Amino acid sequence: MRLEIAVLIIVMAIAALFTRFASVFLLRRTGMPDALQRCLKWIPIGVFSALVASAIFSPKGVLNLSLYNPYLAAGVVTIFLAWRFRNFVVTVGIGTITMLLLRAGGL
Repeated sequence: MRLEIAVLIIVMAIAALFTRFASVFLLRRTGMPDALQRCLKWIPIGVFSALVASAIFSPKGVLNLSLYNPYLAAGVVTIFLAWRFRNFVVTVGIGTITMLLLRAGGL
């Protein structure tokens, strides 16, 4: 590994630790305001949705809304299953099988 990369990793790790400890230090007396807690609650689902949408709608870096996008087809099936059954195992299982079948079929 090159020295620049190792130094960069170490510096970024220190920066990540600093930001976490700084927020704990700043909020230790007053606590986190309720409005901030309500806003922060939605960050994980927002980030996850952005990652999934990016993978489904532009799998090769270019927007692809055609019928020949297997990710989009499998995503539609998976969203329907999640809405209809509300069962994680069924949703992931059938969504994965759908994707495998689409890929095996040449789509």
